Amino acid sequence: MGTPAQRRSAATGIWVYWLLLACTVAVVSLTLFGNYRFVFHSDGAIKSVLAQMAWAEGRFVPTEWVYANGDLMFVGPQFFSILLHPFTGIGYGSNAAADLLVYLCIVASAFFCCRVLERPLRLAAVLGCTLIAGGVSASSFEFVIGQGIYGLFAAFALLLFSLPASEADGRPIGRFGVFCAAALAAAVCSSNPIRGWVTIVLPIVFGWIAASLLGPAPSWETRLRRLHSPTIYSSVAGALLGSAAYQWLLRPSIVNFDAAARLGLADLPVLAEHVRKLPSAWFEYFWVAGPWDSLTPAARIVQYFAWLLAVLAIAAPVWVVLTPRRHGRGLLVFAWIVLAAYGTSLGALMAASELFTAAIEIRYATFAIFGSLCVLAALVARWANRIAPARWASFALAVGALSTCLVWRAAHPSDYRDHDVVYADREALIDALERSGVGAILTTYWHSHVTTVLSEGRVVAYPVGIGNQLSAFPHHMPRAAVAGRGGAKQAVVLTRNESTAAAWGAVEYQLGAPRRKLDLGNYQVWIYDRNIVAAVLGFGYEHDAQVRPDRLRVRLSQATLPPCRAQEACETWLEVTNTGQLPLATAGSRPLRLGLQGLDANDNLVVQDLGRADFPHPLPVGATERVRVPLPASRQAEVASYRVCLLQENIAWLCDRTQAPSLSARIDAAVDPAQASIGLESASLPACAGSGQASCLHRMTVQNQGNTALVTAGSLPMRVGIQGLDAAGRVVEWDLGRADFPRPLAPGARASILISVPRSPNKPISRVRLCLLQENVAWLCDRTAVLAPPQ
Repeated sequence: MGTPAQRRSAATGIWVYWLLLACTVAVVSLTLFGNYRFVFHSDGAIKSVLAQMAWAEGRFVPTEWVYANGDLMFVGPQFFSILLHPFTGIGYGSNAAADLLVYLCIVASAFFCCRVLERPLRLAAVLGCTLIAGGVSASSFEFVIGQGIYGLFAAFALLLFSLPASEADGRPIGRFGVFCAAALAAAVCSSNPIRGWVTIVLPIVFGWIAASLLGPAPSWETRLRRLHSPTIYSSVAGALLGSAAYQWLLRPSIVNFDAAARLGLADLPVLAEHVRKLPSAWFEYFWVAGPWDSLTPAARIVQYFAWLLAVLAIAAPVWVVLTPRRHGRGLLVFAWIVLAAYGTSLGALMAASELFTAAIEIRYATFAIFGSLCVLAALVARWANRIAPARWASFALAVGALSTCLVWRAAHPSDYRDHDVVYADREALIDALERSGVGAILTTYWHSHVTTVLSEGRVVAYPVGIGNQLSAFPHHMPRAAVAGRGGAKQAVVLTRNESTAAAWGAVEYQLGAPRRKLDLGNYQVWIYDRNIVAAVLGFGYEHDAQVRPDRLRVRLSQATLPPCRAQEACETWLEVTNTGQLPLATAGSRPLRLGLQGLDANDNLVVQDLGRADFPHPLPVGATERVRVPLPASRQAEVASYRVCLLQENIAWLCDRTQAPSLSARIDAAVDPAQASIGLESASLPACAGSGQASCLHRMTVQNQGNTALVTAGSLPMRVGIQGLDAAGRVVEWDLGRADFPRPLAPGARASILISVPRSPNKPISRVRLCLLQENVAWLCDRTAVLAPPQ
């Protein structure tokens, strides 16, 4: 512990570190209530909206919400938002207060953890708290402190990591400690089982096993005896209990959008690429305020500190496990748990095929990073106690942590542009909407919940996606109207960059012309005096389970459509009538839609799934609606037409419940030539020169490119006629024969047609020409074209 003079010096110097910690906590607190509002967005606002819904439903976990990846989020600032909501409402101040409470929990957990690791040295606890309290990096500040999504999880993780370390040091945790381990593990696994097991519980188990079997011991018998641990047993038992509660009590009552379920294991080339880019992503995650070129000279000094911290965060636990005899068993166990947490979190990140998309995904290792900072604080405090010059290292680390949060604050002024707007734009939008009597809006995700919170609930914003029409955002959104305090009007709001002609065209197709338009600079607003939110989002019409097929039926104006051979997607329109017994709505986790399938020239199915068309709003029984149908560009030559079918997403294609008007079986009147047209693979063929043969056969694709059905039946049927041409291309034989359509062809439909080219007995023929004709009416050679080749 050093000489009496060293102890007196340490006792005096510790107050400097307490002061640095206090300054760090103060700066972060002021940032949460101040500058963070300039980058505040919908991910951070969710907790306040969920708190309001929890009180409205009378349930701690709201059911009228679409969760993402199974994360119920109540282990986080949402917990405090629910507690504060009756007193503080839904405003930004309440949101920041919940984040602050979680932040203080992290600081307190870090203090407890570092005290466990190096109990005699108070410097370890204060330094570890300061390193974590500074935010570590811009990304870590955002996810752990600003949004707070990982905040309470991080606090619980540090506590759970430290309990086995305390037991390993020979300090029995007692019944209360066993209860705490079980309760904390149950809490994290009941909120998000995957995160709880992968990043917290399994590392504790693996780390304990590694420390027991690989740590110094007189015999293997001693190593095996060390595997026994009440802390580990209680942690696993609590995790199992929490997972069971999640699976059987909580999960059945909520709606979840599981994007993670779409992830598979990476193949070897992708895995190698993940391993290659991991080092650079690691250091990018420790950016304090953006890329190097954007930093001021002072900020670059702090960036050097952050990168040094990035190295030490790995080196500290590695040093402990490589030199086990220099450290107490508690620190050794903790270091092994931290390394196991790195292994499970980063290992899962690299093993998943599509999870490792950017440096921010390193956030999955947050708990390991915080744990390694506690190890670093313990090591530095020990060295500072033994070696006087090492005290400057601990002081530099504490100052660097304070500087990190100061740099973040300075890098995000009031004119900071986030998702195309600045904070003043959001305030101006809210003010204009309130003055216009608008109480609810549809807008893109990053401008939705943030508007609800900044307006203190006077404008309730619902997130939507914009494609061929507005559609509900897949997750993090309510499934019922949220109570608001604003006017009765509703609006669609887009940023200037989102305000393309196509976007507003989609809005007008779905909702019609607005009653009023506002141009607010970086925001464009269309105001309606009716309930457009329910029309777009389909509240009350959601389908989350299989619908009995016999209760569904639609009638389409066309059952088949021509393929799109352009470079980009095409578009057409269908009249859709609901002839079933239930409303048709593209809403819920199992929505109803129209789907496209690819057929060949003989109407055989060759491509099972080519796209979707959504209903623009819930379609009541008996109602008819004009539906926009996007047609994907098809480069598959075998696809001759698209079949349109009703379907229930992730359940079944309902082609047998899809009807189209039957085509007339006869043509007994002259057809307007302007309405008739065909396309052929070739408009001419070589003459038949084979001796001894009555004809030559050719099979080709024909498409109805007109607006009327082509039927080879009746007194005036439609056919393909054959004329003979000489070498100069002049018609020398006006009528050599006919080819019938194999079936009635609706507009846009394709078929395979057999052309029999006869030999001319009278005149020398070089080639034959193919023309559409209506028997006994006219040859329509000018209405006959050559099909464009497949792209």
